[in-house]
Amino acid sequence: MEQLAARGKIYARVGAPIRTGRLLASIRSRVQKKPFPTWAAIDATAKAKNPRGKTARSRKFNYPRALEYSKTDKYHHRGWLSNALKPLFTYAGTLLNKIGDDIERRWRN
Repeated sequence: MEQLAARGKIYARVGAPIRTGRLLASIRSRVQKKPFPTWAAIDATAKAKNPRGKTARSRKFNYPRALEYSKTDKYHHRGWLSNALKPLFTYAGTLLNKIGDDIERRWRN
């Protein structure tokens, strides 16, 4: 699962529409903390800044989320994170099949 999360973080960084240090630095991956994790998450938490360089309290919003889910063409990057992670689903299927085959082989021996 950690391999999957690490690869997802790389895909998200490559797929980021705006290559600012703030957006790239905010992309992180998490894995469930259990002996057998069942999920991994990739998220980006950069906050918008006002022109003076301080985070605007009245307009404090999650910038990557605004890019991902914008309903208008205001940001022109709708679906950037989900589209960047699509190849990860194929990799996940292959990885999980390999793990399943390994478990089955060990079970039979």
